[in-house]
Amino acid sequence: MLIDDLPALSFDVIRYQNRVAGYYRWRADGTLDESPYVMNAPKTLRDVLTELQSPEFVPAERYVALAPALRANYSSFDVNSLAHGMTTFDILVEHLPHHALVLVNAPLSSESTCDSVASPDGRARLRTRYESYASDIRDLIAKHNVHYLNYSGGIDVPAMKRNWNEAHCSGNVPSDEEFRSYLDAISPFYEAMFATKNVIATQAANYDQFSAEDAPFDQAGPPYSGRVRVGAIASVASGLDERGVAASYDFEKMRPSLGGADVYINSGIEDRRGKELGPMPSLRADVFGTTVFPALTGTSTSWAAPVALAHLITLRESRHASELFDDALIRKLTEELTPLECDGLPDRRCVFQDPLLHGQVEDLRLGYRPRVFTPLE
Repeated sequence: MLIDDLPALSFDVIRYQNRVAGYYRWRADGTLDESPYVMNAPKTLRDVLTELQSPEFVPAERYVALAPALRANYSSFDVNSLAHGMTTFDILVEHLPHHALVLVNAPLSSESTCDSVASPDGRARLRTRYESYASDIRDLIAKHNVHYLNYSGGIDVPAMKRNWNEAHCSGNVPSDEEFRSYLDAISPFYEAMFATKNVIATQAANYDQFSAEDAPFDQAGPPYSGRVRVGAIASVASGLDERGVAASYDFEKMRPSLGGADVYINSGIEDRRGKELGPMPSLRADVFGTTVFPALTGTSTSWAAPVALAHLITLRESRHASELFDDALIRKLTEELTPLECDGLPDRRCVFQDPLLHGQVEDLRLGYRPRVFTPLE
């Protein structure tokens, strides 16, 4: 399950339609709607992308010959690819060749930011709304038999203060306690994502480390025992072996600082332009699903989280495929994600990982693409 900013879908979902098990959005009245995969695509483009659908996984780069013509003729028609969630989708859909994706547009309350923060009645309505959202998420998890979830998002008190200012709310700025009450009101939704039985979740780690009072959803451990906080490092030569052991762990480009995440995934991308690349950088499909390219930026935790989820799935499929998926297996997977073999790191836990370099994601493990990336155009 992918929960993200997905108000609409991009053209490549036509090409990957047989990989999408469902697409859900909440209406303004708070009811959940299973939305059709309707994109405002020109007929010729829709016909071409429909022809590319296949019951078997076909890596995007197999269709690279089509990419220049599609870009030249149709890129101006697409704006939905700019949505945050489409990047996480384009990473996951290529890394997980045998897993269907359930897409959920992250909820935004119809209550105004101003009312929901400053008014006790507004916060009460907000909690009721988010309790309903949480129930919907649990129902979707049961309906689709979901065991894996990615959420590349979050909220904290400093972010809420920015939201208040951007909304141009009238009156005095609420107190920190009122902002914290807002976060408490939406907490049922986080509990549904990160504490549902037999579900393991990855979340993009916060770049900053705030107190538990100001950032309750970014803290390690309970109540979110099924959640892995994912940070990012950016190195073209990490020196990490397949366990995460290295001679040195002094990574210059890292978010957040050590301790702010449970695992740090190397993107293999050292600059924002995607020119300084390691042997296998983090990749994403293009807007048509006809090629892959580096998933900028190198230290974005949003783009590291789906790679971490793909890595967890590979740990399960390669080592525990015959085992019952339960909370005991989740504990085993999280331990194997960061083994206790790294002298020089806290508790010897190997929190720095380079699964792309070592083929520890499903598309590479199963041989769908080479282990070394060659730019396609």
